Amino acid sequence: MKNRYFLVVLCLLLTSCGEEAISNAQTETDLQTAVTETAETTVEQEAVPILPEADYKGDDFCFLNGNTASWMTTYVVTAEEEVGEAVNDAIFQRNCATEEQFNVKITEISTKNLIKDAQKSIQAGDDTFDVILMTMNLDLIVNNMVLDFTEIPHLDLSAPWWIQKPMKDLTICGKTYCGMSLFDTTHYDSTRPVLFNKKLIADYDMESPYALVRDGKWTLEKFREMGMTAAKDIDGDGTWTEADQYGLTTWYGQYSCTVPTGIGAMMTVTKDEEDLPYFDLNTAYYIERLTAAADLYVNYPGLRNPAGNADNNGGVEVFREGRALFYIEGLGNAQKLRQMDIDFGIVPAPKYNEEQKDYISHGGYPFFMMIPTTNSDLDRTGVLLESLAYESMKTVKPAFYDNMLMGKIARDNDSEEMLDIVFSTLQYDLPIALTEVFSRVAEQYIQKGNTDFASYFTKIEDKVQKQIDDVVDAYKANVNS
Repeated sequence: MKNRYFLVVLCLLLTSCGEEAISNAQTETDLQTAVTETAETTVEQEAVPILPEADYKGDDFCFLNGNTASWMTTYVVTAEEEVGEAVNDAIFQRNCATEEQFNVKITEISTKNLIKDAQKSIQAGDDTFDVILMTMNLDLIVNNMVLDFTEIPHLDLSAPWWIQKPMKDLTICGKTYCGMSLFDTTHYDSTRPVLFNKKLIADYDMESPYALVRDGKWTLEKFREMGMTAAKDIDGDGTWTEADQYGLTTWYGQYSCTVPTGIGAMMTVTKDEEDLPYFDLNTAYYIERLTAAADLYVNYPGLRNPAGNADNNGGVEVFREGRALFYIEGLGNAQKLRQMDIDFGIVPAPKYNEEQKDYISHGGYPFFMMIPTTNSDLDRTGVLLESLAYESMKTVKPAFYDNMLMGKIARDNDSEEMLDIVFSTLQYDLPIALTEVFSRVAEQYIQKGNTDFASYFTKIEDKVQKQIDDVVDAYKANVNS
């Protein structure tokens, strides 16, 4: 199967080799986009999974689903019937196609206590569910409760219906315990782009963010400059309150995902060429960028709406009312803007400077598939996961991407182009020491404008290394077990 995509991949490599960020020439951008889209479309049209004929006697194929996030477009993987809503109907059609081909019933069990429920079931040897859906967490992996996807029969993880980047980001020791295919929609909802108010751009005669992105000039400094231009003390009381207009509305959690990642300073451990994690945030490169992000968040009065928090989705009402130039939140929450009267656009997070080669987007925390060790029929599991992923490419992806993102959230062709950039530049946290390297940095440093990162990282270095060592030891033990 892998050879099927070789020629197209080779063409893409030859086309992209040596490119520097996004070209200043729009014609070159258009050409590259056309080549990429044509190649991807060709791959998808030509690729078909090779699966055996099978009859599973009408048995259930069950997902233990930990997704209860109502802010996402959908948090279910089954649909009872077609109701005229694009994503629901696509899920129904996808499931029906697999069910009819293999005489099986796709079911799900929803839970708010996924890790606890999964561990209890696996320890008891219960095989009620075949697949677990959860945000990336290492507990089940380090306790040897889930299986490596590369060992599941019939899966072609190089196929276009499998999403390569998140699975690659989350491997350790070459082991792929987390799978993500086009079966999933949460990887769209979880991404963190930047939304902007088109009217304020026009009112203040600012440069088009779209043009800045295309020209490689969408940088942190440009983001600050434009945000401060839009900041306005509307009621003239000399203080920044809910009545005023801001350059940005968000909250520190979303900001700390989006902006540091965009400027090349994602707050996570990284991996070396041997696929082993290591801690390197305590270096001049990262400290310089994190300092810039913290300074921007705190030290420019009027730039950021101080009332934005997690409970109000980063101050979504302020953006919807037209009193913020920029808005940063998970893309799933952009659905709250469908009735917004003022036009808005979507761009990736800004780069650190023009020398930075690529835009980088934070992928958030989507729901991955994991295969429990209690799964009693891996052959069936491989067949059905491959079928569901392929059928999702035909139904769920176009329904979600075209109808939901492009039709109901994105409002112009430029935003469609920008979303393509966002989804092609996603990076994901490796969840080791997330409390130390993300949560505390976001809350205690970036939120407060505290830039003494060097002292903090020196203080936690041994603790983080201990967590890395424990995870690597567990992975290596799993490999040898």
